[in-house]
Amino acid sequence: MTPSFPALPPDPFGLEDPAVALAAIGRIQRWRDELRAWLARAPEVSARMRALLDEAARGAPDARLGPFPDAPGADPVRDLRAVLVWRARVLHWVVDAWDVIGDDAFGVEECATIEGVLGRPAGACAYCFARDALPGAHFTRCAALRATGDVARAAAVWGAPR
Repeated sequence: MTPSFPALPPDPFGLEDPAVALAAIGRIQRWRDELRAWLARAPEVSARMRALLDEAARGAPDARLGPFPDAPGADPVRDLRAVLVWRARVLHWVVDAWDVIGDDAFGVEECATIEGVLGRPAGACAYCFARDALPGAHFTRCAALRATGDVARAAAVWGAPR
């Protein structure tokens, strides 16, 4: 079964409640474990994609896509934001992987599968999950998207949040 990124509270980047953040981190950590187990046996994912995602999900310090943040510490609100920034970086890479990297290393179907695993919430920003995201204006202030370092490219790829 393909793992699905867990539902989050509305506007998790604006979240201030540590208990809610800690619960969300717990759901995300379970998803990460499911993701790693799924990657080990997913025939629709190439060995190269599998290796990249697994090293990132397991928190390898030299992960090319960035390591999954350490276990929650004293500030679960900050830690939740760090996890969402990690997810945004991986998502941003995946939306470009099939057409930008070249050499046909990753197929469009494979990347679409990974996009589905990373989740794209209906009616919210694909990166930060904000429900009040307005077309255009949101992309210049989205904290998760800004962390990817390429606001213009992501806005062109995603357009207005659905």
